[in-house]
Formats: sequence, structure tokens, C-alpha cells
Amino acid sequence: MTKMVNLLLNKAFKTAGKPHHILLASDRKTLDADGKDLAYITASVVDANGTLCPDADNSLAFKVTGSGTYKAVAQWRSDQFGIVSPPKNEDL
Repeated sequence: MTKMVNLLLNKAFKTAGKPHHILLASDRKTLDADGKDLAYITASVVDANGTLCPDADNSLAFKVTGSGTYKAVAQWRSDQFGIVSPPKNEDL
């Protein structure tokens, strides 16, 4: 229990400001161009200081250009999770 309390006491908590920009992060640095490789891209809405805005409800749209393809979008918030917008036929 003491270890957990020390962990929490040494953790800084920040309140997010207003949504400012979208931060994109990939789980991969490179992909094989074999049509089978996959990367997960996380889009986070953050404030001007880069702090995650957990209550942001901005609508986001995604478009892939080049030889990549778009498979699906899922959303995560502390109060909901689900597939938001499966790709339309023209996106495939």
C-alpha cells in the first residue's frame, strides 16, 4: 500500500486547457509494402501544451493518400468506446 501511495504522491496531474491541436502517433516506425502490414495511428486532441483533453468531443475525419488504405476508426473516451465510422466503399 505504501508503494502505491508514494507512486501517487510523486505523480503530477495536469488539468487540460481548451482543445488546441491533434497529435498523431503510430505504433510502428516502418511498414512492409506487402499489402498485409498494418499500423495503428492514435489521434489525440490536446491543449496548447500537449496535455490530453479527455473531454474533447471534436469530430475528426481521416483520409489516406498514396498507396495506403484506411480500414476502420474506433474511439475511446472514459465514458464510451466503439466503432465510430467504418470506412465507406469509396474509402477502400
